[in-house]
Amino acid sequence: MVYKIRNKSFFWTRAGWKNNWHPKNFNAPRPSSSEFTIGIRCRYDHNSFLRAYHSYRKISRHCKQYFFGNKELEELFQMGLRTFFIVPHIAECQVTQIKHGGERRMVDQIDRDFELVSYNSHPYQLFTYTVWNQYLANQQEAYEQRKNGGQAIEDQVIDHISELVKDEKSKLGPGKQLSIERTAEIVMNVMRQLRAAQQRPNLNNRRADGEFDDFLEQRRPFTAPNNQSATH
Repeated sequence: MVYKIRNKSFFWTRAGWKNNWHPKNFNAPRPSSSEFTIGIRCRYDHNSFLRAYHSYRKISRHCKQYFFGNKELEELFQMGLRTFFIVPHIAECQVTQIKHGGERRMVDQIDRDFELVSYNSHPYQLFTYTVWNQYLANQQEAYEQRKNGGQAIEDQVIDHISELVKDEKSKLGPGKQLSIERTAEIVMNVMRQLRAAQQRPNLNNRRADGEFDDFLEQRRPFTAPNNQSATH
């Protein structure tokens, strides 16, 4: 795929083009003299922060035009988009030590990302569409279940948690209350069972002791492998 930069005049200065490439096979700088050299092209420039802000605005506008005015989805998308632009500020590695400068390298990559965004084919866009469509499908399914007099999966989970909490409280003595830790444990166990039920059957094959059902025998540590077993 060929990446094109639309606004080429944005990089034009008195010294020439700023978006030139740097040959990796010539590490030594070219000899230059002040009498015959007007300007030296360099990867370091002061426009990186301006390009980053400009790219954020372009990506945000291009992506939101496909959301059909959905304000909730726009806010969620912008929250995720901001995280990509604050990585240089929160990263534990020293991005300033990257060759040609961390900001310049990152805004160059953002320019290539914007090319995919302009074609509505960026992986982040496709992931957003998939997740939101699945969310809408779940909401529609829950609405149909409640409309027909049934219970949605959220209602069933809440009722099941309420019954378990009620049973635990009935086992306590007079004047005692159910601890927050025990309540959180009940909720986490129910959510763990829900995730296990929603997974594929071949992923939900552990017994109560944590071992896999498809193994012919109990697992051994890697320090003492069994070369005769069918599970080897």
